[in-house]
Amino acid sequence: MSNQDLAKTIKAQLKQDSIQFKVLNLLSDQQWHCRECEGKQIASGQYAGGGGIQGLQRGTRKRPGLVIEIDFQWNAGETMNHRT
Repeated sequence: MSNQDLAKTIKAQLKQDSIQFKVLNLLSDQQWHCRECEGKQIASGQYAGGGGIQGLQRGTRKRPGLVIEIDFQWNAGETMNHRT
């Protein structure tokens, strides 16, 4: 199963108005995202908590958790004129 197929399968199991759905929708393109800028789309600058990224990593009884890669090599905060 490809990463995109897995994302579609998990999205189908989540409520569309949930933070987890919005975070998965955002991160499933597998590109770097600025938390401050992208948080506006999710309506939360703190989407790493249990309702967002941690919840996706943790999984549930019905859905396995995800491995979400974190990369600190590129800091766009300088380019974007704010801290990330």
